[in-house]
Amino acid sequence: MRLIIDHQTRYHYADVVRRSTQYLRLTPHSTARQQILSWELELPGEATCTTDGYGNILHVLSLESPHEGILIRAHGEVEICDDAPEDEESSLISPLSYLRPTPLTRPTPALQDLAKACLPEAPALADLQSLMARILVLMPYQPGSTDATFSADEALASGS
Repeated sequence: MRLIIDHQTRYHYADVVRRSTQYLRLTPHSTARQQILSWELELPGEATCTTDGYGNILHVLSLESPHEGILIRAHGEVEICDDAPEDEESSLISPLSYLRPTPLTRPTPALQDLAKACLPEAPALADLQSLMARILVLMPYQPGSTDATFSADEALASGS
C-alpha cells in the first residue's frame, strides 16, 4: 500500500515571541515494513538533524528572531508492506532505566499494596493489563485534577 502524507503544524502566538525551539519528530525512517519513497520538511528556518535515544529522527528548529507564528509542513510518500516480518526490537535505552524510582514514582506502601493485590509473583502480560485496568478504575483520567508535580501516590490517593 502506498501512502501520501501531508501534515501541517501551525503555531500562532497571542504576542510576538522573541525566540523558540521546536523538537520535531516528523520524519519516518525505512524499516522492513515501510519504505520512505520521498520525504520533505518545510520549516521557517534551518534545523539540526540528529537521532533521539529511541532511534527516532529528530530535527531541532531554533528560531532566533521575533515571530508571531510558525508553520511546519512534513510531506512525502511511504510504501507499507503488511506481510513483511516485524523488525527486531532494539531500544537504544536500556529498559532498566524505567525501573528506577524518582521522587514522583517512588513505590509507597499504597502503590506496593495495589501491585501485590493485582499481580502474581511472576506476572505475565495479561496480569499487567489487568493492573492497568484496575488503575483506570481507581484513578480515571480527569483533565485538570492533577498536574506534572503530583506523585503517583498523590494521584492514587486523590482518585484521579
